[in-house]
Amino acid sequence: MMSAFTPEQEIRIREIAVEVAAAAFAVAADLASRPLRLDPHWIAAEVSARALSEEMSDA
Repeated sequence: MMSAFTPEQEIRIREIAVEVAAAAFAVAADLASRPLRLDPHWIAAEVSARALSEEMSDA
C-alpha cells in the first residue's frame, strides 16, 4: 500500500508523535507529584500547552 506522505513527511510525523508522547509522560510525572486531578480537559490542555511550549522553544 502506498503512503500519502513523502518520506520526509513521515519522518516529521514520527518526530511529532515522539514529542507528544514525551509531553504526555511529562504531564504524567507532574500529575504523580500533585494531588489527584483526573479532569480529562485539564490533562489535554496541559499536554497541548507543554507540547506547544517545547515546539516554540525549539524554533
